Amino acid sequence: MRWCRAVLFDPFADVRLPHDPIPRWEKGLPYDDEVPALLRAATDPHDRVLVLLGTHAGLRAHECVDLRRADLSFARRDLVVRHGKGGKARTVAMSASLKQALLALRPQADGYVAIFAQRPALPIKSAPAERSSPTRL
Repeated sequence: MRWCRAVLFDPFADVRLPHDPIPRWEKGLPYDDEVPALLRAATDPHDRVLVLLGTHAGLRAHECVDLRRADLSFARRDLVVRHGKGGKARTVAMSASLKQALLALRPQADGYVAIFAQRPALPIKSAPAERSSPTRL
């Protein structure tokens, strides 16, 4: 309310959030029994790689689909996400089981890591919406 000058003081200026004892990297982790169950159910090597990319490397769905062989470094045991959240690039550590699963995949002719039905399209730049007159009932 200070931004519109409705009040002259900030009633929350001295309020501090309590310390959270749970480290942020432990929040939102999948349950211990879910990942092994997903890996047992993933009989196709491509499905196994997808599960490991999401659970071990923390990649989002579009990052998994867009991952290329050139982005992998087996010697350093890391991979590069070129177009992550916000269009930013980042380097992600590769677990031993993810490395083994990636090495088991046959290289694709198009350079992508895995085979999918569709590749991600380029970002769509939305045009301004046309204003229409309201419909009368």
